[in-house]
Amino acid sequence: MSTCRRFYSGPVAVSERIVAISAQQGRDGRVPVSLAGAQVCGDASPAWGSVEDNLWLSALNRNQGAAAQLWAWSIARHSAQDVVNLADSSPTPLRFYVNDASPLLADLRKLAAGRKHPGLAVSVLRYDAGGVSVHPLDLG
Repeated sequence: MSTCRRFYSGPVAVSERIVAISAQQGRDGRVPVSLAGAQVCGDASPAWGSVEDNLWLSALNRNQGAAAQLWAWSIARHSAQDVVNLADSSPTPLRFYVNDASPLLADLRKLAAGRKHPGLAVSVLRYDAGGVSVHPLDLG
């Protein structure tokens, strides 16, 4: 399947994620970082991450310069500790978008328990027949 066709169709189309994230983000002024686009475009490499999601999000938000480091960061798979470290060290507030089936969610909850990382903001992407919906995750 071509990259262009994959963008508009497929089990979880990139365009559906981008529309859902774009509709939700911006309410709190955080820069979106998608961790939900692993293995898009048929690339089965374990190192492939969400660079396509983040490229489109930064183009839509017109912050390509500020988000360029996030593209590079999102290429590889990351642990929950990596996510927390990035959130804690970023001069710009971030919001991470994670698939509802991601094993990162349980680890992020453990690390953030007791509000140890107040700068950490995570939203969960849920997929159903109606499309993609975005839900902020309570890390308290």
